[in-house]
Amino acid sequence: MNDSLHFMLSCRFRPSYDWAWVTYRGTIYFAGCPTDRPLNSPSSATVKLLQGIFDRFQDQSFFILRQRLFLNHQPSAMDLGMIRLVAKRWTNIGFSKENNEMNEPQDITSWQEFGKRDELFVESKLPRIRFTSSVDHIGSLEEASQALVELESQIPSAPARHQQARRIAAILTDHKGQVLSRSVQRAWLNKTLHAEVELMQNYFRQHGTGLPPHSTIYVSEQPCRMCAAMIEQMKPQGQSMQVHVPQRGRILLLAQVNLAEINKTSVKPHSL
Repeated sequence: MNDSLHFMLSCRFRPSYDWAWVTYRGTIYFAGCPTDRPLNSPSSATVKLLQGIFDRFQDQSFFILRQRLFLNHQPSAMDLGMIRLVAKRWTNIGFSKENNEMNEPQDITSWQEFGKRDELFVESKLPRIRFTSSVDHIGSLEEASQALVELESQIPSAPARHQQARRIAAILTDHKGQVLSRSVQRAWLNKTLHAEVELMQNYFRQHGTGLPPHSTIYVSEQPCRMCAAMIEQMKPQGQSMQVHVPQRGRILLLAQVNLAEINKTSVKPHSL
């Protein structure tokens, strides 16, 4: 059936797209992304699918994502990091036009697409956190720590039915210490919206480019594999990326995210 779905997505909705989809109780949840998108963009068909499911179907997301994801492309380290966090199982599927028909599988009753396929992001319908900051320049780790604490203090308590709202913030500065972007995590609303993911995606939305050369990220906690992979996706090619965790006295150099390390986790690929 998934060969047929791949064929239908590619032919009915254009072939020059990456697709990611999952089926649950008669509905196909899917997202597409142009194959010619910028290489350093912090999004993909997989990212759009996973973020869209949490954004639109938060209460059902656990059950939907217990099903296997299907991709028509090789996932990036960024994709695998997000799959590891929220989905676990995936299959990279190939297909042959001669072996497929356009007939819709009998048990499919509806289609749910996330985001416009020509756009890189699913525009969230979830409430945003309003925060302010008195810091526009960071010249030391002490100043960075104070700026993060100021942002963390503005994260609201999560409703009782959701997981606890961890107080994590992130700040991006240029090579002179000028603040370029700030974010706080919203993972109790959407499990993928860690502070670093918000930081990367918001910066790309505003500027349409990857991270500037010699920029620095300050964050409350050490980035998880998903966040580290997205930072790697956006950093300038050939450069290391300094990520400071000032409240814990750590400096991380993200020169390259180790794809093998991500594959060692509970992410389970499967080939048909």
